[in-house]
Amino acid sequence: MDAVRLIVGKAGHWTVRVESDRVLYLHSQYDPYAEARRIVASWGEPKGEGVVIFGLGLGYHVLEYLQQYPSCTRIDVLEPRAQLIEWARQVTPEIFTDPRVVVHCVGGDATVKRLTEVTAEQILLHPPTVESLPPMPLKALLQEIHVIRGSEQRYREQLQINLKQNASRIHTGNVLRGQWGKFAGRPGVLVAAGPSLSLATNILRTLVDRKAIVLCVNRVLAYLLSQGIRPTGCVITESSDRAKEYWESLRPGVACPPLYALPTVSPAALANYSSDIVFVLQKGLAGTEQLARTLGADLLETGGSVSTLALSLLHYFGCDPILFVGLDLAYVDGRTHVGLGAARTTEASYTLHVPAVDGGTVRSTISWQSFRRWIEGFIASHPDRTYINASRGAHIEGTRALSHLQFEKQLEDWLNTRCGGEAAAGIPT
Repeated sequence: MDAVRLIVGKAGHWTVRVESDRVLYLHSQYDPYAEARRIVASWGEPKGEGVVIFGLGLGYHVLEYLQQYPSCTRIDVLEPRAQLIEWARQVTPEIFTDPRVVVHCVGGDATVKRLTEVTAEQILLHPPTVESLPPMPLKALLQEIHVIRGSEQRYREQLQINLKQNASRIHTGNVLRGQWGKFAGRPGVLVAAGPSLSLATNILRTLVDRKAIVLCVNRVLAYLLSQGIRPTGCVITESSDRAKEYWESLRPGVACPPLYALPTVSPAALANYSSDIVFVLQKGLAGTEQLARTLGADLLETGGSVSTLALSLLHYFGCDPILFVGLDLAYVDGRTHVGLGAARTTEASYTLHVPAVDGGTVRSTISWQSFRRWIEGFIASHPDRTYINASRGAHIEGTRALSHLQFEKQLEDWLNTRCGGEAAAGIPT
């Protein structure tokens, strides 16, 4: 670790000078309190009851966070430099007597482990601390989290813009409502865009033919249709206009399934879709919750990704069991998505090894693991269904893992039991 010195700044406040190949300060030499207010303002309100702050420094920003958000019940502060913790005890002692705060002195591996246990939106980075770290896997991880949080902020702003633009086209006739348990007991299939999807086309054809409820993410609709597989529905959550590009590879005149869309989806993507659109109103967004009250629509948990919304929909429709296909949440054979070539090393500045479906390990990213944790939480809070993972990537706690070969061997008996040879009505629009 580089040399650190406790010094008095130019305006008489304590700061820390970090010396390596260059010199930087962990707090402003002029007004560390004003700087702390700016940092806390950039973090925004806490998501959930607890947060993890990486970088204690002398504690100015932690103290400011406590003052601004008294409702936050737990703050874990991770600091890799033991000396700074001792200095902070003298400069901001209030932190150490506040029962909401737990300060941890952690090294590289321990810090990585803790940061990968929580979602990116719960992690608050003290920028000068991150900047002061020498190049190593931990710094790469923190930079990856910083990119994710920046994207989330831009994403939240775009959601409000899209919601306002889509509001005029949303009405009682095209929102999801009154369909709880519509397909109770029927098999449900979540088709994600992971590389292992290419191994499951035979399984999916059989499932579609036997009228299982198959929901695919928008990214793979063209791929499935090109394989002669027409899912029951397609799901989209993307707020960016580039989402419309996924329809460009569809053959002219092809019959598309109903599209299940959040009202915050890019209007351009919705305008170019050639079938019915059903709006799914999400919990946790003030505008959509108000809209749901006005229209009498149901509210669903969405989880922040298209796959998590598809899972929530399958549960809403009463599907059981729920099968995951292509939900790899990891690099498989060096690829990130079905139909793409080798993954570029620039796609993520930091990757980590996580338990795999087959008992080994696979490389994954912070974003994928954030979605995995949400899915595991959803499964744990909805134990009334059976969840089967027929993907090849990361292990998902609470699922029964089956390889494609194992699943194909059991598929016929399973469908005879679950579907009984009956034809299922289409998902209501």
